[in-house]
Amino acid sequence: MSKIQIHLQTKAAYRRRGLTAFIRNAVNAALAEGKPELLDDSLEHEVSIVLSDDAQLQTLNRDYRQQDKPTDVLSFEGQDPDGIYLGDIIISMERCAEQASEANHSLDDELALLVIHGVLHLVGYDHATDEERETMWQVQRNAQKT
Repeated sequence: MSKIQIHLQTKAAYRRRGLTAFIRNAVNAALAEGKPELLDDSLEHEVSIVLSDDAQLQTLNRDYRQQDKPTDVLSFEGQDPDGIYLGDIIISMERCAEQASEANHSLDDELALLVIHGVLHLVGYDHATDEERETMWQVQRNAQKT
């Protein structure tokens, strides 16, 4: 089984015991459902995850997607020709908390969903069309059950 190296950066307000292990479980669940061959190959893969706030996500969303508003999660695929560095995932913990409250589930459930969603984008999933959306949502649901 491949070892996934996770580089986690988080603002002080969002740090807590066990966060790295929690994030690792969500990343592994996403890969197991979305691209299991990455877990079975002999290469060590890497992903960076940043837990931030609305201000940073709004800036990135404006600069890279031309949408001047905060969003919950952004993924930037790695430009590594060997495919070892999967990319970066940036999550707004403010959006995460708001969405968890709106959906009436825990912050951890929402954070896991956003990590899974971000990882799936890094490994090639998208939701631009109805067909892509249904496929990605199904893989997300399966990963959340893990």
